[in-house]
Amino acid sequence: MERIASTYRQLIQDILLPMEAWKYEPPTTRAEVIFDERRDRYLLVIVGWFKNQNDYSAVVHLDIIDGKIWLYIDKTDQEIYQQLLDGGVPEEDIVRAWLPPSER
Repeated sequence: MERIASTYRQLIQDILLPMEAWKYEPPTTRAEVIFDERRDRYLLVIVGWFKNQNDYSAVVHLDIIDGKIWLYIDKTDQEIYQQLLDGGVPEEDIVRAWLPPSER
């Protein structure tokens, strides 16, 4: 199972890291990729300022739990779910966690 988790970690990082370089509007915001490999938590967040207010939001959140990738949120136009499939992750190893348990 560790070999699978290691493969999934690398794939997630390969998907998220390029997003950190994107240009965001307004230019007073930026993307940050956060990897916690010890706990297998992976985030892309937007931080900065918009109209004199603190702007912070989670854009992508994935965890690896018991050999499966849990996709909690994807507010990109990148179709993270499809990228995981294209990267070789079997559909049964991707949990669309935003759906109720009966619909996953």
